[in-house]
Amino acid sequence: MQVVDVAGALLDLGPGSDGSAVHGLALGGNTGDGGTTAIRVESNRDEVTGNWIGVAADSSSLGLSYYGIEVTGNDNTIGGGGAGDPNVITGSEQDAISIQSPNGDTPTSGNAVQGNLLGFRPNGKPTPGGGDGISVSDSTGTVIGNDGRPRFSIRQVAW
Repeated sequence: MQVVDVAGALLDLGPGSDGSAVHGLALGGNTGDGGTTAIRVESNRDEVTGNWIGVAADSSSLGLSYYGIEVTGNDNTIGGGGAGDPNVITGSEQDAISIQSPNGDTPTSGNAVQGNLLGFRPNGKPTPGGGDGISVSDSTGTVIGNDGRPRFSIRQVAW
């Protein structure tokens, strides 16, 4: 895996990049001012799997200043139940994964979060972080959990 160590937004799947796949990246070091997100998903039907966010391949901390993954699109899959699908997200000052309305008026819908390792290094050791593991707001039909494990379906959450 290549380690990307820069300040600012690291990867943005903007509107129109529907159906994209992001897999196998190590992202971190984005500790600049203004709050940055490692992976932002604004498009629909994307898969974000097998990424190490805020942690290097040797399990050392890279730092992360805001969200690990921020989702404002629809029908996206973050992680998964297969080998190599979980994202490892650690050290975020906000939420590891945030699913929220893109504009405060239109809820996101149909997103799934499955099998991710949040707040731990790949070797299973915990790391500090300042936010929630998963935050969902202004979203319908969000599913959190894997097949064969407890599933939580969030129909509508707005704080």
